[in-house]
Amino acid sequence: RLVTPILAAYLLKPVQLKITKVSRLMTSYLKLVSWCLINRWKTIFATLLLFIASLLLVLLLPTTFFPSEDDNEINFNVKFTQNSSSQDISRIMHEAYNLTRQTPGVTKVYAALGTADRVNVSNTGNLLYGGMNYYLQDRHLRSQSKAELEKIIASRLMSISGAKFSLWGSNRSGQYTMVLSSDNTLLLQRFAEQAEREIQKLPGIGNISSDFDRAKPLIAITPDTNQAALFGITPYDIGRLIQLTTAGDYAAKLPKINLADRQVPLRLKLADDTTLESLKNLKIKGKDGLIPLINIAKVGWVTELNQIIHYDKGRSITLKIGITDGNLGDIDKQINTLSFMQRMPSAIHKRAAGNIEQMQSMQQGFVAAILGGIAAVYLLLVILFNNFKQPLTILAALPLAASGALGMLAIFGFSISMPALIGILMLMGIVTKNSILLVDYAIIAIDQHKLTRSEALLQACSKRSRPIIMTTVAMIAGMLPLALGFSSDSSFNQPMAVTVIGGLITSTLLSLIVIPVIFDLLASIKSK
Repeated sequence: RLVTPILAAYLLKPVQLKITKVSRLMTSYLKLVSWCLINRWKTIFATLLLFIASLLLVLLLPTTFFPSEDDNEINFNVKFTQNSSSQDISRIMHEAYNLTRQTPGVTKVYAALGTADRVNVSNTGNLLYGGMNYYLQDRHLRSQSKAELEKIIASRLMSISGAKFSLWGSNRSGQYTMVLSSDNTLLLQRFAEQAEREIQKLPGIGNISSDFDRAKPLIAITPDTNQAALFGITPYDIGRLIQLTTAGDYAAKLPKINLADRQVPLRLKLADDTTLESLKNLKIKGKDGLIPLINIAKVGWVTELNQIIHYDKGRSITLKIGITDGNLGDIDKQINTLSFMQRMPSAIHKRAAGNIEQMQSMQQGFVAAILGGIAAVYLLLVILFNNFKQPLTILAALPLAASGALGMLAIFGFSISMPALIGILMLMGIVTKNSILLVDYAIIAIDQHKLTRSEALLQACSKRSRPIIMTTVAMIAGMLPLALGFSSDSSFNQPMAVTVIGGLITSTLLSLIVIPVIFDLLASIKSK
């Protein structure tokens, strides 16, 4: 608005006016516009058919939250069984390393035990969780994609017994999360186990992990408070005895050996191979002397869950399902159409979680953003044109852009994902520009130059088609590097750029033909 007129005033040189010949392309284009103005309803009907056909693509295109990444790292979570010893864990990790380190495209393998975000030590002191991190060559140096390498590594890890390996973190859409909740614990457990078996049979499904920990044997000590009171013993005394003999005293209270450079705490406890009978015969001090524990408490084996997880106030089991082939939306449809899911008991509730929950929330938010954006653009155009009907002509370019955007996604095999939706939102602001140029010129020609409506529209198409095409070509050229994937990981940029380019092409070509027709139609309705 400021710099361009100043530069033009000083840099542009005056040219002699000369009669320029109209090119064959422009002549053909103006003939097409004239025909469309005469056959308004045929043009609008054909445009509606094209728009409806593009909407059908929404049903055919796969949906996902994020497109699969192709960066240089693959991560697996490792979960060991409850009774795994340190020797078992060492064997499993070495076996996993040896099976996968020679995978083509893998440069380094990093194994770790324990995680910082959860309790990872069992009651016997063994680490229960770990991770396997694989660092890959750059994409242009390896022959296989990251998704293909994930399948290869996962198939080798699944053959290892004693642990569960699940893909984590590296693929943003590589996991489907399903939460099953119920107040009936046994029914919930049986249904979750059946779900795991049935879902594993589906194509494109990798490893399935569950947060349900099977019940394990524990020693339960139940005080007889009446009998203990006769001996002057409280439940606290019994708990203190069990703590000292099984885990030792608190660190601050432990006796210490003073060495020259440090203190070494001494922790006294029962040996790890202590039997149940030894626990029963532990002596506890009462008012009349030492009393065996069995005289004031019941000591025996019980079976209890390691942890109980609730989701929305109901006891739940979460299944994390690895996706090796396919999209999040396709996997969701396949799971929901399984016969056992159709017969799911009324006491069990299936809830969306993880990526599928975020994808559904994203789609709802996108609809709200589209409607809000259209309303904002319409109100602004009403203020600028001082008219309530002309903005409808300009907004007619938006559906024309959607057909090209969805068509390009289908041609190049992309899913409807977050970057694609961002591209569609970007188009809302870009494509209205073409319509504004045509409509504004036509209004000026009618009001100031007193041309008929048809003459004004043909002159607007003749004068404005070139700058419209020039700016569109410039924007497409700017998006081409992203669309061609000229980056290390183009999984996010490519769908967005392809969406914008497709929308620009169709909106530009169709708006040069359809917008004059809609302008003429609305003007005719207004005059009548």
